[in-house]
Amino acid sequence: MLWISVPTIVTYGITFIVGTFGNALVLFCTVRYKRLRAATTYYLASLAAADLIICSVCVPIRTAEYFLPQWELGMFMCKAIAFVQLSSVVCSVLTLTAISIERYYAILHPMKAKSVCTLGRTRKIMAGVWIMALILSSPILYGQTLVGYPISPDLTVYHCQPTWPSVVYHQVYIVYGALVIFLLPFIVMVYTYGRICRTLWVSNKLLDVMTQGQAGHHQPTQCRLQPPPMGLVVRVRGSTAHSSSSYRDGTVVFSNDNGSSASPWRRPKPTFMPHRRCARIVNRNLETFREQQGRKQLIKMLIVVIALFAICWVPLLLLNILKAFDAVNPYTPEVYYMGIAFQLMGYVNSCVNPLCYAFMSKNFRQVYLRAIGWPCDAFHRMSSCTSTSSGSRRTMATKMTFFSESHISPNRDPATGPRLQMESTL
Repeated sequence: MLWISVPTIVTYGITFIVGTFGNALVLFCTVRYKRLRAATTYYLASLAAADLIICSVCVPIRTAEYFLPQWELGMFMCKAIAFVQLSSVVCSVLTLTAISIERYYAILHPMKAKSVCTLGRTRKIMAGVWIMALILSSPILYGQTLVGYPISPDLTVYHCQPTWPSVVYHQVYIVYGALVIFLLPFIVMVYTYGRICRTLWVSNKLLDVMTQGQAGHHQPTQCRLQPPPMGLVVRVRGSTAHSSSSYRDGTVVFSNDNGSSASPWRRPKPTFMPHRRCARIVNRNLETFREQQGRKQLIKMLIVVIALFAICWVPLLLLNILKAFDAVNPYTPEVYYMGIAFQLMGYVNSCVNPLCYAFMSKNFRQVYLRAIGWPCDAFHRMSSCTSTSSGSRRTMATKMTFFSESHISPNRDPATGPRLQMESTL
């Protein structure tokens, strides 16, 4: 039937091309560029390796099955392909679980993470993940076999499929796969990312320096220091930004030329700070904010990766459970077509992760463009690349600028030295 075969073959072809190129690019960039050599990136490289195996080995063979009347590769390849495919899927699940645990330690227990989340330990964990995936996938070697279907007295057609000695064996295997290989790891991931999100979003209230233009306010022009009360988070407000931040040695408060404070917790007789010291405090806070935002973006990307994995593989898992317990008739056309579609969804998952990294991670996007020879000078400045072929794109960036005496000599305050100003640019 063309309306089934053509979309299936086209999807397999796209998955093979995009998945093989994308995952190979992830592995190349991880090895080639030092900026990606971090614990989480190594885990993502392991995930890319598992996806690359599925795209480059399993997808072509499954595609060939649509053109062959029977399995032509023999018993060994029948078992090997099923084992390789299941091992890659299990490795992906265990890798995602390991990433969630690594992020859990890095964010909730940063002191322990210094000794636990090292690159050397990460390599050992990755090796353990692959070994565990091979062990957990080994039962399929027993169940996968060639089944002969007599067409005539002189002709028997063989198909590669799982066959168990009894229904109970099949049901035990399906339950084992659902619980041990999928459900338990996902419970761990839900717990760890739940704790991580709660910690990040609560702490974000203390580091809320998202820039928003506010009309009707004057530019902050003076930088002064006053100690925050115990247990009180001082909120700093300016003409182009508002934030809440805590400092170890004081709190930066911006004021206007008329002396009015931009902070709702103004205390009397503030002490003016030297320009350089003020700059250090503000820069330290901005670095903390950037680190916090980077962590949040990474967690968002990882959650999207997990969600895509679940969306692509859980339908096939549920269908296999229903078929094993006779909840559906596996010989109806509807169930047959559902099996084809759900298998395609699982394979498509192996090619979407590199696209997810490109759209949600600036570092991956930059090294992707660098690896394929894209002329992007912004890569060297650690800023986002913008393609000019699709038209000009306006981006808003807000930066803290400390003017030297030569630049602000007309506005220099003789008592406090150069003033700290905020500048908003397009």
